[in-house]
Amino acid sequence: MNFFCFWTFYEGQRTFKKAFFLFWPFVLVLFSLNLLASHSEQQAAEQQLNVLYRSGRFEEATRMARSLLQEHPSCFSCWMIIGESALCRGNLELARKAFERVLKIRPEERRPKALLKEIYIREDRYSLAAPLAYELGELGLGDLLKSFNKDQKPFAVDSTKEQVTVRFKDFVPYPIIETELSGGIKARFMIDTGSTYVILSPRLANKAQMKLFRKEKETSTMGSYWIQFGKIHSMNIGGATIRNIPAVIHSLLAIPRTGLEIDGILGENFLSHFLPTFDLRDRWKSVPKFFILRFSKDDPLSSLKSLSLSSGRIRVIPFLIGPAQTLIVQGKINNSVPLLFLLDTGTPGYFLCSPLVAKLSKVWLQQNFFSDQSGPYIHHGSGQSIDMHWGLGTSQSPLEFGLANQLEIMGERIQGILQGSVGSLPMDVSGNLGFWPGGMIGFGFFYDKVSTIDYKNQKIYFFIPEKRASQHK
Repeated sequence: MNFFCFWTFYEGQRTFKKAFFLFWPFVLVLFSLNLLASHSEQQAAEQQLNVLYRSGRFEEATRMARSLLQEHPSCFSCWMIIGESALCRGNLELARKAFERVLKIRPEERRPKALLKEIYIREDRYSLAAPLAYELGELGLGDLLKSFNKDQKPFAVDSTKEQVTVRFKDFVPYPIIETELSGGIKARFMIDTGSTYVILSPRLANKAQMKLFRKEKETSTMGSYWIQFGKIHSMNIGGATIRNIPAVIHSLLAIPRTGLEIDGILGENFLSHFLPTFDLRDRWKSVPKFFILRFSKDDPLSSLKSLSLSSGRIRVIPFLIGPAQTLIVQGKINNSVPLLFLLDTGTPGYFLCSPLVAKLSKVWLQQNFFSDQSGPYIHHGSGQSIDMHWGLGTSQSPLEFGLANQLEIMGERIQGILQGSVGSLPMDVSGNLGFWPGGMIGFGFFYDKVSTIDYKNQKIYFFIPEKRASQHK
């Protein structure tokens, strides 16, 4: 009996082993197919997620990313899109947590480190940004950030005034004001919402005896160039002194169409610390136009209240702050579909867009309008072309003269004969931003209005007089 039981058990084991070795390959194949199908589904979902984000549908992309994280908690694209969307909306704490999570998944990735560094710079937490700059190989920037000690506050204001008002030296095609650097050196600065940093020419930097740090060679799709970070000891604007200003040193050129020269650019790292206002009412009348800089950001309407405004209306437009502190708005050229545009006071005229957007928007083109001068942004010198608008790069892209009859930002529209440019956007804009922009809305959109940029709440306040004194020409 015991022998029979043993024999039965032995035969059963042999049968099981045969069956196991017979069917195991099929089980392995089925498991692999399921794994591949799951991986393929995740890849397809991540591709759809990236298309949503790059199309500017940030809320949809964020919701989808959170849904995917339920099944794939280590999804790199999901955390990046949550972080970049939060960065654009101004939720820096959420963005920081997302990028920190990304770096735990892929510690070698450069983009989350660069965006985390940008968050700390926006928050003036330079001691946390400096190590990331060094890690990214940005030695000059790291030296600059490290030079700020606990007692040295960037953009410190020394003034008893709540705001200052200065007259524009010129406002066509660019807004230019006069400032005074330490040592009584007068300098012309263009106000440029498309520039990340304050930028100075080497000549002005030498005159102002700035503290300079290591030079860096930068390479982009548009070519190679050098930059040097420095610190402006003080700048006087309208009687108020602003100290400890981080800046970039680079050659700047004569302003096209006016013959005027500028010595520097006041970029976003400067403007975002204050409440800037452009008073450009009655553009075609021979009356002064003014730039107002308010030092407190608590009351965004305070600058408008300080002006003697006639009857009119106030329109509030939200905006995003993308990577490199770019201002992003939803807009239309003519009656096109809504697209995301950079709002750039350094772009002359009303717009700059690609040929594809111009075609979709039915922009009228005049061929070879800039053939003799290679466009309003390009200055030829030293055997190369330098993109003056961005200040840091080269461009060989030809531009064409374009005309639109309507330009709109979130329902606020202007109509008339609106001059702009059509061509390749300067530098790899979509690559830097992470999404596809329709182009740039230029300084012309600010004409005949009073405009206050509220960086704290990410809103622009437009005061539009009831009767405009000009037509768009």
